[in-house]
Amino acid sequence: MISRRCPGSAARRRPTIQRRLPDGSYLARPAVPYRAGHRYGTLPVRVIEARITVTLADAATRREPWRLVTSLLDHERHSAGELVELYHPRWQVETTYFSIKATMLDGRVLRSRSVPGLDQEVYALLATYQALIRTAADAF
Repeated sequence: MISRRCPGSAARRRPTIQRRLPDGSYLARPAVPYRAGHRYGTLPVRVIEARITVTLADAATRREPWRLVTSLLDHERHSAGELVELYHPRWQVETTYFSIKATMLDGRVLRSRSVPGLDQEVYALLATYQALIRTAADAF
């Protein structure tokens, strides 16, 4: 999960730091809201704070503070810089999957009952999605 720090939002909250790591990230246990009748454990997380350079459509750039919260706790295996770099492509993939599920599948599930059939169905969805996105982009 990544959150942008915005005035007045929950993203401004900082979890209590349990231990700072050599790469600048830190381990924490975020507060969990209480609901009557439910027991909540707290998941240990690693928090990575970074400043991201954003390039706008008019080629202007600006730097914004971001906070990445992850369950990948091992700073030696997963460096803070690596996770920050990988987050943008991951978010693009997640956005694409959401778009496909929300617009093209319209609540339906894939029908294929074999791996080759699923491969073919997903390929067809992705090809159709790409064609629609390119057409929409060309329209503007």
